[in-house]
Amino acid sequence: HFATGFIQDLPKPMPTDKPSLTFTDPFRVDYDTVIHVSGYSGGKGLPPLKISTLYADVDPEQCVHFSWTVPLNIGSDGQYEIRYFSQDITSEKAWKEAKKIYAGKYQSKGGETQKQRICGLAKGTIHFAVTSSNRKGLQSEISNDYIVVIK
Repeated sequence: HFATGFIQDLPKPMPTDKPSLTFTDPFRVDYDTVIHVSGYSGGKGLPPLKISTLYADVDPEQCVHFSWTVPLNIGSDGQYEIRYFSQDITSEKAWKEAKKIYAGKYQSKGGETQKQRICGLAKGTIHFAVTSSNRKGLQSEISNDYIVVIK
């Protein structure tokens, strides 16, 4: 009786564009969410999600070990490209000026960790970034900028 009285005291959901609650019984709450996607009308589809989890570390041999989470919507035949630059690399202009150091195919599914090791880079402070592209050729936004010091 307590749960029934408690549920009856709650305000009823109002229609909005925000998630709404539906009470079907005293111990269950269902959520409805509306997602609006715009900007791709008539296009080839959605590009891969932006990588925001790029991480790099330098080992004693001065090789750089990269890792990041593969975009959830990469699909099959997804590819990635790693570039480096002497300054922040998150703008399109910097990305075009940056040097490509590695391009590869994803071997794992979206949501899994991708790893890559690169050796033989010049000494100094280096900025790295990654992009992904799907089989339709759509490229993601530039990842987070990650700075590494190679001695």
